Formats: sequence, C-alpha cells, structure tokens
Amino acid sequence: MEAMRSSVLLVSLAGLLAACSSTSGDGGAAQGGGSSLGNLLRYGSTTLPERREAPPDEVICPYVFVSDGGAAVRAGGESNAGLRYQLTISETARECTALPGGGMTIKVGVQGLALLGPAGAPGTFSSPFHVTIREGNRVYASRTRTVSATVTRGETQGEFLFVEEGFTLPPDATGDNVIIEVGFGRGPAQAAPTRGARRR
Repeated sequence: MEAMRSSVLLVSLAGLLAACSSTSGDGGAAQGGGSSLGNLLRYGSTTLPERREAPPDEVICPYVFVSDGGAAVRAGGESNAGLRYQLTISETARECTALPGGGMTIKVGVQGLALLGPAGAPGTFSSPFHVTIREGNRVYASRTRTVSATVTRGETQGEFLFVEEGFTLPPDATGDNVIIEVGFGRGPAQAAPTRGARRR
C-alpha cells in the first residue's frame, strides 16, 4: 500500500483496506476545525471552542505516512467469511510548534475503527500501534501503545482516538526527509527519549 502526500489534514481509508493518503498542513500546523480528531489535537476537546483564532504558521510540519502493512489488522482467518474483526485507521492529524532555539515539538493524533466481520461478536478489540518520527534510518522518537475499540451489542463498529504529544525534534531535524510514520504493530527500536517526551 502506497502512502501519498495530500493537501488535506486527514487520512481516510475508503473501505477496509483502501489506499492511504498522508496529512499535510500546507507548510504549517495542522488545522482541526472540521473534525473531532483535529479539535482534540489543537484544543484538547472534540468540540471547537468559540471565537478562537488559529495560531500563525511557524514551522513546516513533517508529513504523516502509514507504515507498510500498518493500515489495518484483522483476526479470524484468511477468508472474509471467517473474519471476526478488523482494526483500521480512519484519520490522522499532526500539529507542530516552533521552539525558540530552533527545532519543534510535535503532537500526533490518530482516529480509527473496529469493524465486526461475519464471524465476529461484540467486544473490545486491541492491538499495538506505533508512532515513529524518523529521517531515513535515523529514528528521532518511536513509541508503541495499545489501542482499543469497543463494539457494543447491536452495533457493527466502534471507535478509538488518541493523541501522542511531547515529541521534540532538534534544529537539524527539519528537512523534507523527516516523516511521521504511524501504523498497527510495533515500531523500530525506540530512540533515546527526546526533551519533553513522556514515556508510556
């Protein structure tokens, strides 16, 4: 699956395993006025506060890419008839803030779904999920967390949403080759904690 740059601020997966698009901010911080994920990333709430001006564009935020094979995870066999559930990414967002001495801090938000298959039943479904910031083989930060989504009785899907913050990039890590990579599964070996990073 190929990740492509896009001028919108979210990644959408059409269907269960559609092609992924990267987020971009047209050179600035991610804007979140149109989605609950973007609002959570920027304002700390899924609802938009009244009459708040967006901060000025100060830095060029790295693009978000979905890792190869990381767009979805499924359980229940190879055939669709045996599928119990699938976890999939529906949106991503990011926000970058310049530091006084150079470099930037980064927040990354991810929203996704648990989808029941023909052989599935209501419940809570979990998987490791990684957020990695890297430039080629150089890993600036990598975190792996567990995401969970609950499908209640009578429903066919549930949602998960989270924001990872506290990533800090040094002044020399602002080139076009720096990317934010997200996906199901574990990321590469974690880098040393960056300034302000919170360990999970």
